[in-house]
Amino acid sequence: RRRGMDIKQMKNFVSQELKGLKQEHRLLSLHIGACESIMKKKTKQDFQELIKTEH
Repeated sequence: RRRGMDIKQMKNFVSQELKGLKQEHRLLSLHIGACESIMKKKTKQDFQELIKTEH
């Protein structure tokens, strides 16, 4: 998809789309890190109790 871009389209991609992609990547990394941290501290039993409390 990106192979046929001219200079103007490339500049637009770098200034607009790439910025958004970098932000999404950063947020995804934070989310995964938080999930990994939570999973290290939680056991299956803890999770089952949490589900009971939420419902």
